[in-house]
Amino acid sequence: MHKPARPEELPAPWTLWSRAAAMAALEAAIPYDGYPTFALHGPEVTHDDGGGNTWTLLRKPNRAVRETTV
Repeated sequence: MHKPARPEELPAPWTLWSRAAAMAALEAAIPYDGYPTFALHGPEVTHDDGGGNTWTLLRKPNRAVRETTV
């Protein structure tokens, strides 16, 4: 795999979004004392590692848009 990955190396946008949304649902459902790292807000799912690195994956027709904040 190349860094950054090439589009053909990545899973389908819906697969990426579904995985992150599932993590957000699990974190919301399971009692946990730590910092929740995934959050679901309608069509976007956000990951914040607690170390200043955040990304948001926004689903759009036939694609997903990733916004990164460092």
